[in-house]
Amino acid sequence: MKKYLKILFSFFATIVLLTVISCEEDDLNTAIGTGNVAITSINPTAEFPMETVTLEGVDFHTVQFVFVGTRQTPFQLDGNIISFVIPDGTPPGMTPITLAMANNYRVTAEMEVLLRPVPVFKTISPSAAAPGENVTISGSALENVETITVGGVEAELVSADGTELIFTVPEGPVLNTRNVIELTTSGGTTASESIFYVAQNLVLNGILEEGDGDDFTNWGKWNGADGLIASDQPYYGRSLKAIAAGGDAWRTQFVSDPTETAVDAEYIAYMWIKAEEAGGNIRFSTNSATGALYSGNYDITTEWQQIEWVFTNNDPASRLVLDLGVSDGMIYHIDNITLVSTASGPPPPPNLLLNGDLELGGDDDFTNWGEWNGADLMTVETSEVHGGSRALRAVGAGADAWRTQFASDGVITEVGQTYIASMWIKGEGAGDGGNVRFSTAATAGALYGPNFDITGEWQQVFWEFEANDALTNLVLDLGAVADAIYYVDDISLTETPPPPPNENILLNPGLEEGDGDDFTNWGKWNGADLLTAETSEVHGGSRALRAVGFGGDAWRTQFASDAAETENGVNYVASMWIKAEEGSPGDGGSVRFSTAATAGALYGPDFIVSTEWQEYTWTFTANDVATNLVLDVGLIENAVYFIDDITLTEED
Repeated sequence: MKKYLKILFSFFATIVLLTVISCEEDDLNTAIGTGNVAITSINPTAEFPMETVTLEGVDFHTVQFVFVGTRQTPFQLDGNIISFVIPDGTPPGMTPITLAMANNYRVTAEMEVLLRPVPVFKTISPSAAAPGENVTISGSALENVETITVGGVEAELVSADGTELIFTVPEGPVLNTRNVIELTTSGGTTASESIFYVAQNLVLNGILEEGDGDDFTNWGKWNGADGLIASDQPYYGRSLKAIAAGGDAWRTQFVSDPTETAVDAEYIAYMWIKAEEAGGNIRFSTNSATGALYSGNYDITTEWQQIEWVFTNNDPASRLVLDLGVSDGMIYHIDNITLVSTASGPPPPPNLLLNGDLELGGDDDFTNWGEWNGADLMTVETSEVHGGSRALRAVGAGADAWRTQFASDGVITEVGQTYIASMWIKGEGAGDGGNVRFSTAATAGALYGPNFDITGEWQQVFWEFEANDALTNLVLDLGAVADAIYYVDDISLTETPPPPPNENILLNPGLEEGDGDDFTNWGKWNGADLLTAETSEVHGGSRALRAVGFGGDAWRTQFASDAAETENGVNYVASMWIKAEEGSPGDGGSVRFSTAATAGALYGPDFIVSTEWQEYTWTFTANDVATNLVLDVGLIENAVYFIDDITLTEED
């Protein structure tokens, strides 16, 4: 009964609060009724919902209820100090704080309830990061973090305050693809709009943080060096300021160290840039032994912007070049220079050799390399180089290959693991037509590669071998032909990469292409209005499919690929990433794959969907030479699903 009376009293207290008019006022308090309760201070006087406010005053021991606006809130009493939390959802603005006592006695004072701001991204650095690497976001309202995701996968939060947030890129997002960073705080959700790849940035020090004064580690000033200095208007941290020399683009050139790249593979270069005055014009290019590649021209504005260039590479060792010189006197600020592969999957294996490009060392010595035989015949070369500014010039002693020998420091290897050794080499004089080989030095015994015939043009030679020891020196045996002159550069030793996955035969599998709610190379066969584009709940990239179940039959909401060429009787594997919207019937809903073909449809099993991203696969034997892959998602009425990264590959 007492509990009932207390609830009833609270109800009537709220009614009175809404209806009575003040009877007595002072500078801070408005009082209704008779008593000695008074609020002497409110701290703070302006605060966000879900934060604590403290009142100091007189006779607080008689207080029975506290209201913020019209919302009752629990409170703690410590002498004449009351603490309470502003209820979530309290409208912003000047708001009465009311203390309710017995006999309809009320004391009210005002404070400001603030509108909690939605987080704002100002900068994201770096613009590409591999799983396990940290990324820093600057901006505002970055505190009170609830979740941060990359490509729909939750990331680990390292630190966050109002203006800076650091997180670690998680495992799970599709590698070498553009991904969206999404931050949810108590103030709302914000998604990144700039280019961000989950990938290894192939240019060293692309964020330009390393270096002293006006120098930048791993970058060269090939032309217009005096106009390439540290920026006084950085994007984040440390940036480049470039003053164009005028006349030709190449007259002001900022150039990366060479990086290992794959021939005929696609890459994307991009960076942040702004000009101090509008009207500037710049371009990207590459520098390599097989010839330069050039982007189109980019018009640069006075606001920070990202520009990007997609190109097919032509050399295994390439430099990224910024050609900034065409607009005389134009001043640019540049940061976060990025080069990534667009090939989905893991990055190429790293070079196990230290100083494989031979750039480190003094005079005729090469750091991490030994001149085991014919030391006087091996010297530094600065003109005939494949990449960088230094190469090896080696002269054959004659009679035996080992009489001129250049050997790496020992590297850790795994017995039984296959490795690939490679180097770039060209000959001069007797070396044009000479022959060389690789070998190894190890406690378990030397291994020997085949002889390679050398010409007067740069060529790359490869040797694949199975390691026989846990520590291996790679040796270049260059002595077989007397007086043969060789130039050697860009030497590497890598683990043999795993075989590439079978090709996805679906077009636009990541659903990135298309306008509005349409998806290139995909059809909405049933329930077209229920199939729309989704830009927040994505597994990879920036677009996914949002599908709503029509109900009754699986086929009533149907999303179908263009027909793909298949081979009758061959097994194929279909897969997709899917999650259900929380609170919708899709959580626990059922979907399936099927096919459409002239020879008749095939049907996969039912899959039960949860609110977490999960990959479902179905293996089937094709019954036709052309097959549409169909997603049947209509069984459960009003079920909401998010679908992305759909594949169809031939089974291994």
